[in-house]
Amino acid sequence: MSTQTREEKAKLFDNLLREHDKLSRQVSLLQSNFNLSKDEEKKIKDLKKEMQELQNKAAKLGSY
Repeated sequence: MSTQTREEKAKLFDNLLREHDKLSRQVSLLQSNFNLSKDEEKKIKDLKKEMQELQNKAAKLGSY
């Protein structure tokens, strides 16, 4: 098991946050449509799931 320095954890956290923001913008754009197709609804669901996974990874950075 490798130990990460604070700097490494900060960089990883920053990357996760940037990716989360990117996904969040995609969700916002899709949700701005009035009549969502089934594909768009699925895409939103998938993006939100991916966002949750990023949040979980970020939370784990502080736990070890």
